Amino acid sequence: ASWNAIVKADRHHRLVSFGIIMATGTVIGALVVPFVGPMSMDAVPWLILSGVIHVFYYFFLLSAYAHGDLSHVYPIARGLGPTLVAVFSGVLLGEHLKTYEAGGVLLVSLGIMGLALAKGLSNWGGRGTMFAIVTGFTIAGYTVVDGLGARASGNALAYIAWLNVVEGPWVLAYALWRSRPTQVMGYLRVEGWRAGL
Repeated sequence: ASWNAIVKADRHHRLVSFGIIMATGTVIGALVVPFVGPMSMDAVPWLILSGVIHVFYYFFLLSAYAHGDLSHVYPIARGLGPTLVAVFSGVLLGEHLKTYEAGGVLLVSLGIMGLALAKGLSNWGGRGTMFAIVTGFTIAGYTVVDGLGARASGNALAYIAWLNVVEGPWVLAYALWRSRPTQVMGYLRVEGWRAGL
C-alpha cells in the first residue's frame, strides 16, 4: 500500500518513480538469492509467466492511477483479487473452496471494495474503475501463477527472491526508453530516495 501511495502521489514522473520502486525490489531480490538456497528448474516457466503478467499489471495499475483516485482504484483492484483467485483456482486447478470458505473470501472482497464507495457511486463508471477492474484480474492471475510456481520450486523463499529479480527492471527500462536521460537523472537526484525506500 505504501508504494502504491508513493506512485499515485507523484504527478510529474510517475513512471520513473514506479520504475525505481521495482528496480529496488530487483536489487533486494538479487542480494537475497544467494542466502535462500536453490530452486527447482520446474518453477522457471512460472517465473517467466508471472513476469509477463506483472508487466501488464504495472501498465493497468499506472493507467488506473492516471484516471482515478487512490482511494477508489486501490480498493477495487485489491478487493477483486481474492474472489477471482478463488474462482480461477476452482475452474482452472480444481481446487474448490468449501461454502463457508467461499463466503469468507466474498465478504473480505466486498469489504475491501466497499472502501471505494466512500464518495458514492459517481466514480464507478469512469476509466479509473475500468482499469482498476482489469488490474484486479492481473492481480488474481499472478497470484495463481505464483502459487503454482512456489509449489513447483520446492523453495518458496527462493521463488520469491527470483521473482523480484525477474519482474523488477522492466518498468525502469521502459521509463528510461520513454524519457530523456537528463530528465530521469534529474528526477533521481531530487526524488529518487523516496521511491527507493
